[in-house]
Amino acid sequence: MISDVWLSDFTPGAELFRSEREFRFHGHGITHSPLMFISFPGPDGPRTAIQLQFRPVDVLRVQRIYPGLVVRCATAAEAAGVTATLTRPIDDGAHVLLLESGPARDFVVCQGFGWREGVLPRMQAGFYNAPSRYDPMWPTGPFAGTVNDLDFSPPAEVAATVIEGFPDQTSRRDRRGWAWVLTARDGSSHTTVGVFLSETDAEEAADLLRPTVRSCRVDQVPIAF
Repeated sequence: MISDVWLSDFTPGAELFRSEREFRFHGHGITHSPLMFISFPGPDGPRTAIQLQFRPVDVLRVQRIYPGLVVRCATAAEAAGVTATLTRPIDDGAHVLLLESGPARDFVVCQGFGWREGVLPRMQAGFYNAPSRYDPMWPTGPFAGTVNDLDFSPPAEVAATVIEGFPDQTSRRDRRGWAWVLTARDGSSHTTVGVFLSETDAEEAADLLRPTVRSCRVDQVPIAF
């Protein structure tokens, strides 16, 4: 990790972050309401990834892509202009942060802001959601917990990838989908019986399997591709 920053000083008008790199919307979490933007490394550009995190977010107006980005604290007058457009007062302890890119000026009302920069393995979803000993589920989103992001794939896309394979073996695996895993237990033996691309198929298979084993279950698991 090259940098790991979480800011505590939000002086009105102060510049918090500046980069000429392109940043893309990467996720908005429901649990604790985090918002993330990410700049991935390019084939001929920087080798590092940068993830910006705003947390917890109260109100936001943002774009999907920023070609270069400045994040700064709003001045008192700018903050008043933003809050005047809202339908309710902002939460205690929240700050109005402005996101500026060329002529665009957006805002995020949140209590905290920071970023991490480093070399991001292609199978790792992000710096804020790495594999954990406390959660056996493979992390496929930018945040732990429920995430409202734009990279979740419908079953048809998952099925097409399974049938056709990957176009290459080196690109990042940022798409996500679901599969249903059927497992059986018979005495001390625990066996993975099959993986299905729909819950209906998995449950029908489980109904056929139950007369032959002591118990079986269907678990929903993420697919990263």
